[in-house]
Amino acid sequence: MDASVLDFGNGHAARVARPCQFSDVAAAVAGLGLRVQQPVLAVVGGAAGLDEAGKKRLLALFGHALVPVVVSRQAVVVDGGTDSGVMQLIGRARAAAGVSFPLVGVAAEKTIILPGDDAEPGDRAPLERNHSHFVLVPGSSWGDESPWLSRVATVIAGGAPSATILVNGGEIAFQDVAHSLDANRPVLAIAGTGRTADRIAAAVEGDRADEQAARLAGSPLITAVSWADDPAAVGAAVQALIGPAELRSRLQVFLDGFLDPPYPDSLVGLVGAASASHRFRHDAGRSASTAGRRPGCPSCLARSGPVNAVAEPLPHPAGRCQAQRRAPAVPARQTGPICAPQQVDAEIAHAALNGGSGAEWCGCQAVL
Repeated sequence: MDASVLDFGNGHAARVARPCQFSDVAAAVAGLGLRVQQPVLAVVGGAAGLDEAGKKRLLALFGHALVPVVVSRQAVVVDGGTDSGVMQLIGRARAAAGVSFPLVGVAAEKTIILPGDDAEPGDRAPLERNHSHFVLVPGSSWGDESPWLSRVATVIAGGAPSATILVNGGEIAFQDVAHSLDANRPVLAIAGTGRTADRIAAAVEGDRADEQAARLAGSPLITAVSWADDPAAVGAAVQALIGPAELRSRLQVFLDGFLDPPYPDSLVGLVGAASASHRFRHDAGRSASTAGRRPGCPSCLARSGPVNAVAEPLPHPAGRCQAQRRAPAVPARQTGPICAPQQVDAEIAHAALNGGSGAEWCGCQAVL
């Protein structure tokens, strides 16, 4: 499929492809000149409800936590492509950093304003000028692009790691998350950014009052991390999701204690992200005290019970655990003030395999 060029002026130009059906996506990606088998981050959500200070913080988060990981992993970012919300901020973060990783916007053709289009905008939005590529798909309503965005991310990634980052967002973000889960792609909700991200993050942490969020949060492919505790936690979680082979190999060692390979590559990334998130939550509360418990991880004492290095089922609140530990993969439970990283990794792996959130299975006793 041939691609054309959009000229935004002032030296900004982007290649654009227009697939007509899902089966055309691979040809569209090839026509854009994008390599496949590359790590992919799909960034979904919005920025509604954030004041200017909040948007500046989010821009800084992208610049300091997401962009460096994308550059180091030679990854591709896929988003909604318009000059609004998180798409605008990720485009600006890319430009401010002076880097050239592929930034691919996927948008429904009749919801966007092309450069040079002087017609009344109506409900349409302009494309973001710092994107390097666009995939314009059939559709006239916001949300029509959602399944296409997921498909583009899947095609580019091929067998490489991919993950979806959820920031803020409205009702369409729920569709984006559902499509990612359908594609077996892990989802990282950035708690504290508002709206859908906060609703799903709360459900991941055990608040199931929101039925819509709880249905998605029940997937073992979803984890959450807060940008408020330490923005570096977001970068660590993203690095674990699409990180280098040596990190993922370490996590596979733990999963080998529960499953016979092969198992989904996405599960390795999920365990790494949950572990990174959990450890940062501990670090955030290390020097504070609330009734003797570490406030950075309020659910530490929600579960107890020894983890033994013997072949037996691990404890599970619903009694459904089928995982058998076949090797002494983790040390004995720690009683000190800081989690043993290996313990956290192994217990989060167990929780992920059994549909838990990970936070329920902290490997320390979280007592100062």
